[in-house]
Amino acid sequence: MNKNNFVSGLVLGVGLGMAGGFVLRKNKRRIKARMYYMKIRADIERQLRELKKFDREDYSKIVETVLDTYRDKVAISVAELDLLRIELKSQWKEAKRRFEAKIQDKLDEEEGEDD
Repeated sequence: MNKNNFVSGLVLGVGLGMAGGFVLRKNKRRIKARMYYMKIRADIERQLRELKKFDREDYSKIVETVLDTYRDKVAISVAELDLLRIELKSQWKEAKRRFEAKIQDKLDEEEGEDD
């Protein structure tokens, strides 16, 4: 009976250890992916700021360019990059609205300084 309990406990411990390792590794991968997502968005926003005005085609080109540079640099799967590409391209109206508001705020500040 003691031998069976020991073996059962050993198998259970190994199973729990493997499950815990899998969960931690998966969470670590998610955190890395989220970090790269934030960096990618920051790079896209930086390039958009340089344009001042853009349309959907310009935005799509910038998204493609930035994602191509990250494809070679980071260990994100092609499937994850494709999902990110779709998500980013679907947000172009929001990006345009956000940057137009920022540009308008900047113009308003400059007018206030001239007074």
